[in-house]
Order: sequence, then C-alpha cells, then structure tokens
Amino acid sequence: MPRTLSVSFFGYGYWGKNLLRTLMNEPQARVKWACDISPERLKQIRADYPQLAVTHDYATAMCDSEVEAVVLATPAETHVPLAIQALEYGKHVFVEKPMGTDVQEADRLAAVVRNSGKTFQVGHIFEYAEPVQVLRDWIRTGRLGNVRYVTGNRSSLGPRIRTDCNIVWDYAIHDLYILMYLFQQEPERVAARGQCTFYKNIEDTVFLDLHFPGGTWAVLHSSWAAPLKRRDITFVGDRAMAVYDETREDKLVLYDCGYSPAEGYDSWGNWNWRLFDRGKEVAKTGQSQPLATEIANFLECASRGASPVSNVEDGLRTIRVLNAVNRSLKTNGSEVSLK
Repeated sequence: MPRTLSVSFFGYGYWGKNLLRTLMNEPQARVKWACDISPERLKQIRADYPQLAVTHDYATAMCDSEVEAVVLATPAETHVPLAIQALEYGKHVFVEKPMGTDVQEADRLAAVVRNSGKTFQVGHIFEYAEPVQVLRDWIRTGRLGNVRYVTGNRSSLGPRIRTDCNIVWDYAIHDLYILMYLFQQEPERVAARGQCTFYKNIEDTVFLDLHFPGGTWAVLHSSWAAPLKRRDITFVGDRAMAVYDETREDKLVLYDCGYSPAEGYDSWGNWNWRLFDRGKEVAKTGQSQPLATEIANFLECASRGASPVSNVEDGLRTIRVLNAVNRSLKTNGSEVSLK
C-alpha cells in the first residue's frame, strides 16, 4: 500500500485551483502548505481550504522538513528556479507544463534532476488519458499500419487571451507532447506560421507542420479565436484510421477503412487501389479523469522512488521542440531542423 506524502503546493491561479482540488481529494497526499504571492489568492485559499497552512513566503513551505513533495503551478518562467530549489531541499517535484521556457535552463534543471535521486514529473496531462493509452497501443501493435499523416485542431473562443506566452505554449504544447509520446520520438523538422491579432508579438493563431522520422507528417491548428471548441486529432494509417476527440462521449474511434493495393479497377474506378470500409470501433475506455490519474501517478512514483511517464527527459524534449517552433514563427515559417 503506497504511503501518504506531505505536500507543499504553489500557485493558486487558473489551473492551480484544479491541481489543488485534485490533491486535496487524493488519499496519498497530505497537503500541508498552500502558497501564492498574491494577497487576493491567499485570501481565496483560506476561504476554500481553511484547514491548510497558507503563506506568501515560498521558502517557508519549501524548506519545511516534514514536506516530502512540492507541486508547482506558478508562472512558467518560475518553474526552473523553483524546481531546482525544491530538489536542492530534497523534495520530489511535480511541475505544471511547460517545464521551462528556455532550452539551456531546462538542460540545467535536467542535470539537477538526474543527480537528485528524486521523482520529477511534468504536467503533460494527456499522457495519462485512457484514450491516448489505447491509441499508443494501436500504433505500437500496428493496428493503424504506418501512420501517413495526422491532423489536429485545438481551438476555441478563449476563454483567456494570454499575455505571458503565445498559443503554442498554451495549446499546441499538448498536441506536441501527445504525438511525441505516441510515436516515441521527436520530429526531425518543424515549420510554423502564426497571426498576432490581439497583442504584438504574441501569436494567438498558429498552423504548425511537424515531420517525424519514417515519413509521418502532422499538421496542427491552435487558436484562442475560433467560434467552436475543438480538441481533436485524426490519425490516418495505411491499414486503418482513428479520431481522438476530447469533446465527445466516444472519445476514441477506430475507422477500419482506407485504400488497399489491388489489381485493375475497383467499383469506384480507382486503378490498382481498392476502397474499403469495414465499419468502425469505439474504444472501450473508463471514466477516469486524466488529472487525477496524473497526480496519483506522481505520488505513487515519489513514494516508490520511481520515474514517471512524463519525466524530465519528456519535458526537455518538449521544450526543445517548442523553441524550434518559436524560431520558425519568428522567421515567417522557415523550416527548423531538430536533427
């Protein structure tokens, strides 16, 4: 039976509220401290969780000898220094995505993690989603065949137009780490074009090309300015196709359809290719919430001294690709190599 860990929590913002609520409901966690530098947010924490010790002084909660693990949901530019500080105090660390904003800083953090002997987990939430686990199995076992191309759409009308980062670091990051997790490799090259509608130099709409080893091509669209909320990725293989849509009840569907080699003409007039459609299959997935699964995984790994799925190497790889995408955006869509 995994033991309970004492936790300090940092950052009660937009996503931090969900993280803290999940931690409070997790039997493996005993949250001791909740921290934020904002007086208004501290007041809200006291109202929401009067049983917690609350402080604006991060050092107080960080160096508490009773605390074994730290959960960071602070602004992205603080992730690396706070995570390093926590590791130096001997704490296990969960840090919300992105792990950092700069490749050199992320490299420095990765070196500290490797030497710490502590569990370090990045909040790549969809790596813990059941449909993504099924998709990975389909791809690994060849159920889709060779994946020829992928299209993804992660767009909505806000609700936030961020000023601290562009849409790539807010939305597209999810699809980037999902694809790298599924394919178990990073793209060889990327290219991206974007539009800054609301704020200068902050792209709110982006179209992104990713080219993976083996020939798989992915095209992703991310936007804060779209009429409909879309969270879908389509995978087109040479044996079958699949659609993962977070907004639907049937989140993952396999379509046993496509073209297969054949001599002569098929009934549609295709020469040496036969169109086939053998129906569809809805993946059987449970009702588990990815955030709860993610936090439970961190606590279990920390209690056992294990490395999680979304570890520091996963976070570092994602930062490298994100920075390559940003370089492409700033050079009008020029292709950037990651080899």
